[in-house]
Amino acid sequence: TVEHRGLTPDGVTLSCMLDALVTGGLVEEAMELFKDWRRSIAPNTIMYATLLKGCASAGQPERAMELHREMEAAGLMNLVAYTTLIDVQAKAGNLEQATVLLAKMEKDGCTPN
Repeated sequence: TVEHRGLTPDGVTLSCMLDALVTGGLVEEAMELFKDWRRSIAPNTIMYATLLKGCASAGQPERAMELHREMEAAGLMNLVAYTTLIDVQAKAGNLEQATVLLAKMEKDGCTPN
């Protein structure tokens, strides 16, 4: 791991590693890495959006909603996060949930693009 090599991981390192894992189809590994490192590195919207992208590719709409709740609590929801989350729900056939999220996005001042 990064720590064993004497390196101090940071947000950029974690974001890149999460993206590599998700892109490689290793969504569970990305989730575990995020869980392990979030104690020492403050999560950001890029990290969460990457994990949401993983939820979309893995067909995990419920897990995406869990991440959404964490993001809301941390004040990290933005246009990218909303559109990715809506995509996850739409791909899973959860059109009602996608519609609710679209309305919430607009209410929160994020204009759909």
